[in-house]
Amino acid sequence: MAWTLLAASCGGGTDQGPLEAATSVVAPETASDSLGFSVDDNGWTFQNYAADGDAQFTVIDAIALFGDAAVCVETTGDCTPTPAAAEWIAMVAASTAGGVCEGMTVTSADRFLVGADPITGDLALTSDVQRRLARLFATQFLDDVIEATEAWRNQSIAAIVAELQTSLADPDHEQYTLGIYSEVGGHSVLPYAVDLNEQGKGVIHIYDPNWPGRPRYIEVDTATNQWRFSYFSSDQADDADAWTGGNGSMDLTPLSVREAPFPEPFSGAGTGTDGHLLAISSDDRNWTLTNGDDQTITGATAMPGQSGVVAVTRGAASLNEVAGQDLVLTRWDAQAELHVEAGEVSVLVITPTGASTVTLETGSAVTFGFSSVEDFGELAVDLQVAQGTKATVRMASTTERVTFEAPEQSNTKIVLKETSTAVKVVDQNGQTTTEVEVERSDQRTDLVIDATGQVTYFAPEKTPEQERSVAVEEIGNLIQRAPLPLIDQSLAPTSSLAEDTEGPSTLSPDENPVLLVPPEGPFGTEDPEETWFDDQGCEWARWQDGSQGMRCEDGPTRFWDPNGEELEPVDFDQEFIEESPPFDDGRPASINDLPPPDRMELSTNPGCMAGFWDTGASGEACMDGSGSYTDVNGETFHYEPGSIDMPDSGGFPDTMLDLPGIPGREGTGYDDFPACPTGAICIEEPLGPDDFPDMPNPGDRIYDEAPPCPTGAICTDEPPIFARP
Repeated sequence: MAWTLLAASCGGGTDQGPLEAATSVVAPETASDSLGFSVDDNGWTFQNYAADGDAQFTVIDAIALFGDAAVCVETTGDCTPTPAAAEWIAMVAASTAGGVCEGMTVTSADRFLVGADPITGDLALTSDVQRRLARLFATQFLDDVIEATEAWRNQSIAAIVAELQTSLADPDHEQYTLGIYSEVGGHSVLPYAVDLNEQGKGVIHIYDPNWPGRPRYIEVDTATNQWRFSYFSSDQADDADAWTGGNGSMDLTPLSVREAPFPEPFSGAGTGTDGHLLAISSDDRNWTLTNGDDQTITGATAMPGQSGVVAVTRGAASLNEVAGQDLVLTRWDAQAELHVEAGEVSVLVITPTGASTVTLETGSAVTFGFSSVEDFGELAVDLQVAQGTKATVRMASTTERVTFEAPEQSNTKIVLKETSTAVKVVDQNGQTTTEVEVERSDQRTDLVIDATGQVTYFAPEKTPEQERSVAVEEIGNLIQRAPLPLIDQSLAPTSSLAEDTEGPSTLSPDENPVLLVPPEGPFGTEDPEETWFDDQGCEWARWQDGSQGMRCEDGPTRFWDPNGEELEPVDFDQEFIEESPPFDDGRPASINDLPPPDRMELSTNPGCMAGFWDTGASGEACMDGSGSYTDVNGETFHYEPGSIDMPDSGGFPDTMLDLPGIPGREGTGYDDFPACPTGAICIEEPLGPDDFPDMPNPGDRIYDEAPPCPTGAICTDEPPIFARP
């Protein structure tokens, strides 16, 4: 799924008059909240461009993002991309051919924030610049970036503007690129100033890569959650084709999620639990997609966040028309069918079985499906090729890229099996014209099957070892701004490499990483979210709430709270420990993380036991797996049913939850159990508060005094779950 955000062109719009804000646009330098960015000095002097040739996304760019072990078949030497990696790289390369505005906005923001020398406005479009723009453009296809963007798309226009006001007033705050969408595409711009009046109307000043050196803005009305943007016209206040939108059509992407290395997006489906993803690329959005649940999406109305569309990304360069290939990403499950009404459409799907890229023309259709949905069995691609057109299919297995050009007026089926690839072509008269099955090679290879079934093998293209090595050295240098914006540049970690190498590395869980424990705040009682060493050998930790700590061999342990304020330095030995500190009554992540209570008694809530700690905290654990915890300050945290681990040795069978007498539970459950042995505690009636006072005290462990249990009663040889050992 990391490849999931599929790039769309920037163009089109709807006819709506300008908002009132257009009549009162202030200069950026006088705006109420301004980052100090200059379009002339800090923006690129060249216009957003359609990348071609070596300027497109390449294998070396993929290595710089994901590492050579994820991209290359060989462990050393020249690099041959894996079949799935090759398909993903080809998809991104095609999208850069439509423009790289996303890469331009991210790079210009990053260079401004670190004070890069020379300034961006003095740089020419060199091959090195093209490489960086292509790589940062490609980050919008990756899981971390997509998820961060989706989170802001769910916010209102008012909330987005408020966040921009906060961030632009403080360069040390998280900074963002801004995405806006119409029904025909998306666009990436860089916000650098915001000015609103008392009614919540105003403008977001932006750097727009399509207008180098020109001040541009987006009009907003936070009271009605509307926005308006002149994409085409030099006269922004009078543009009949201006883009307009509301909640869900504007989003932010944090700069801090852009740093490599990233998890590779082409190993398996990469789609979590939400199904697979289809990347639909077209010159014109004249296509219709029907998913397995009969949900229909049309290219003309596809918008991110609607009808299963995961995202539409930003890229195109043309101001006169929607140029290049427009890409839309959408979900599918067991089956998906795409019809092409006009033009040419390419579709990429990556699954645990393998990847497939299909290119179709007007009137043709393709269906993707699995032979077995449960275990992601054979991937089948069915083509209905129209008269006077052609269709090309490329199937990528673990070792092969198989290409087949399906003839016109045919029904072609290609199946990617576990050990082979099968092709069958049936003409319009129902006659089989081609039928061939190619056994899987154990070597990385490319092959083409022609209409007669003849197979031709080709050696895959390789990237030279020297270029591979250079790309590896560039991992982690995607952006220059430190990934910890709350810490001074001199203190920020310089590496977070995933590999266990000499020098900078993260700590794996099985290495028993030490915990940096801040002197204040509850976050010190939990494992850090991240731990790593920087290039100077200092150890860092970051907690979920944003607090951070650092320890060096020759210096004190230092901590910063979630707001970036440094806490008082503390002694090295006292605050750097090998095990978690004692429980301090902060909110536990799970009720199962609590230490045993110092005292327990029957709760007034039937089916529950109450626990008390000497600190003054208390809690409750119930038979349905729910519970609560009240800390020393009187704040209560509730846990849903099933949150509590019920140990097998706790004294009651799993069907205890089905016993009568527990509110909301029905059934008997008694007959499921054999007679209890002599000396075990037995319960012949449903549990209730009145039963417990007469029961032997589990703490005294006098179980043998209980009478024998009759057949059919529930019994236990161990203390029940509400008793402390």
